Amino acid sequence: MATLIVDHLIVGEADGFVDIVVRLLDPGSLPVSVNYRTNDVTSESYLAQDYTYASGTLNFAVGEASKSVRLFISDDNISEGFETIEFALSNATNATIGRTETVIGIVDND
Repeated sequence: MATLIVDHLIVGEADGFVDIVVRLLDPGSLPVSVNYRTNDVTSESYLAQDYTYASGTLNFAVGEASKSVRLFISDDNISEGFETIEFALSNATNATIGRTETVIGIVDND
C-alpha cells in the first residue's frame, strides 16, 4: 500500500506563503485521497493574525506522486518569537499516513 508523507518546514513571515507538499511513496494502481487541516500550536489563524486556516481533501490520480497545499502567512508588525502551525492528515483512502501531524515553523521578521 502507498504511504503519504509531509516534511517539516520553516518559512519566513515576510514570505507571504508556504507550499506544503504531500508526497505519495510507492503509488499503487488505485486513486488515493486524504483529508488535511491546519491547527494552531503557538500561532493563530483567528482573523488571519499569523496565517490563514486551511482544510480540504487531496485526491491523487493513479500515478500521481505529489500534491501541494498553499498556506498563506500574515506579515504583521508585531514582534513575535518563533511560531508553529500543525498540518494534519487524516482519513486516507487506499494509502497509509506516514506521519499524521507535521510542524510548520514561522520565523518572525520584526
